[in-house]
Amino acid sequence: GGLLSDKPIQYWSLLEFNPLNRGLIYKNKFFLSGKDFDAIARAIKNTFPDIPVKVRRFRRNPQRYCFVTLNGCVYTYLPGKGDILVGNLLEKNLMAIINNIPSFS
Repeated sequence: GGLLSDKPIQYWSLLEFNPLNRGLIYKNKFFLSGKDFDAIARAIKNTFPDIPVKVRRFRRNPQRYCFVTLNGCVYTYLPGKGDILVGNLLEKNLMAIINNIPSFS
């Protein structure tokens, strides 16, 4: 058994690194090409076939999403525009911010 063999893991969630804000500082260290990310995800799925692995790549996921930085800035990804700042939680609540994004309405 390995390090995790005795842990009650229900699923793994692999989330693509998004080099935004502070993440830009670490882009060269953590950013992977889509091909490399997919290869790692496949290797994990093959190594642990009994554990469901949920993979999320921001730019391939058709579902809408937003993410919040430590300073309250809210970003989303819009096709053709990339990651864009859409508001700040220190100024408006999340639903008000989301409702002002044309593609979210």
